[in-house]
Amino acid sequence: MELIINSVLASIKSVASIALIVIPLMIVLQLANDYKVIDKLMKVFRPIGKFLGLSDGGAFTLLIGLIFGISYGSGVIIQSSKDGKLSENDKLLLVLFLIICHAVFEDTLLFAVIGANGLYMLTIRVALAVLITLGYRLFALKKTENLNID
Repeated sequence: MELIINSVLASIKSVASIALIVIPLMIVLQLANDYKVIDKLMKVFRPIGKFLGLSDGGAFTLLIGLIFGISYGSGVIIQSSKDGKLSENDKLLLVLFLIICHAVFEDTLLFAVIGANGLYMLTIRVALAVLITLGYRLFALKKTENLNID
C-alpha cells in the first residue's frame, strides 16, 4: 500500500512540475499571438523558411509548429492547405521538419525539468531537422522538380 501511495504522490508531483511550465507557456504564447508578436517574429523567420525551401505561408506554418507543437501546427498545415497557401513541396518539407523538431520551447523545458540538458536536446533536434529537410530538398525533390535553390 505504501508503494501505491508513494507512486501516486510522485506522479502528482511530476504533473504539478509539468503544469508549472506548460500553463504559463501557453498563456505567454496566446498573448504573443494576441499582441502580434508572431507577426514580428515572421520578419526574422521568413529568411529561414526560404533557406529551407518554404514559401511565406510555409514559413509561417513552420514557426507555429515550432512554437505551439505538432498538434496545433498540423491544424495550421491543414487549414493553410485548404486555403491554397501551401504547395505540395511546402507540405512535405513542413511535415518532415516538424516530425523531428516541434514544440521546441515546451519540450525542452519539460525534459529539462526531469534532468535532461535542454541546450543539447534543442541543438540536436534543430540541427537534425535542418540537415534532413535540406538533404531531402536538395536530393529527392531536385530530382522530381526544378527547384530554385539559392
